[in-house]
Amino acid sequence: MLVAALDTIAAHLPDSTALCLTLMGGPGGSTPADSQLLATLRTRQRPVRGTDCPPTYTRMVRYVDSLGRSLDPPRPPDYLDPYQLTVGRT
Repeated sequence: MLVAALDTIAAHLPDSTALCLTLMGGPGGSTPADSQLLATLRTRQRPVRGTDCPPTYTRMVRYVDSLGRSLDPPRPPDYLDPYQLTVGRT
């Protein structure tokens, strides 16, 4: 049932970049998605563990020096930021 829900969510994402998946665990915190779960997903995005997620260049806060020049690393040409999906468990 989890795989079907993840496939449905991913089907609504417009790009085919990476889909970084983190599963919220119990008191121990989050757990990485296992290889079997990732292989079962049928998305146009490339599913990866949240810990293996490619870098994200979009930021809510921009870092600049005293002259207003950006200190953020430049985004590579045609690069798409990955989707980060965190799934809670009850």
